[in-house]
Amino acid sequence: MLLFQRCCFQRHFPRMMKRSIQTSGLKSSKQDAKKPRTTAPQQVPDYHLTTQTRDEKGQIIWPAPEDKMEAARSFIIECAFAAKPTLIVPDKDADGLASGAILQRTLKLIGLDESFISVHVLDKGCSVHDDTSRAAMASFEPAFIFVLDQGSRRSAPLIDQPHRGIIIDHHHAEEDDHPENSLLVTACHYPRRNNLAAHVPPLP
Repeated sequence: MLLFQRCCFQRHFPRMMKRSIQTSGLKSSKQDAKKPRTTAPQQVPDYHLTTQTRDEKGQIIWPAPEDKMEAARSFIIECAFAAKPTLIVPDKDADGLASGAILQRTLKLIGLDESFISVHVLDKGCSVHDDTSRAAMASFEPAFIFVLDQGSRRSAPLIDQPHRGIIIDHHHAEEDDHPENSLLVTACHYPRRNNLAAHVPPLP
């Protein structure tokens, strides 16, 4: 049936068929004549070229000074072996939730039973310094509190009850920008440069 319709069309509209064939040939030749699109060379982002901070031995400091890193390790190990209620307060973005998951697994691998671990996600627009957030964290009655990727500033203790607190972060903060009696470990002053970035070839 389809073949019959095509034959009838060619018989009654021969000029149209010929014109369409010629036009399609012109289109294909024009497409073949197009030149390949050129792309500008890839630029290395400024943050890849940032000068890295080094210690007195010339070693690169990243993500934080070694004494701070050791303090964080000791805090995590102490928490795991204490076998007491532990609260993780991660930010809601990708790096906050990822760090929370890594910390939870680390504590479990070291030996902290999962029943001691709780996670609290702050309400939208709130911070760990708000009265409502402090009350919510206190409701878990934690002995250890980990605040991850939430930023930090000088403030009252995370909760009023006795506890141990640590702020692990990368946002800008000075040495004393942390809740009272909490340890601050931040990477904000110690950029990490990707040494391979300077050798990235331009895109084809």
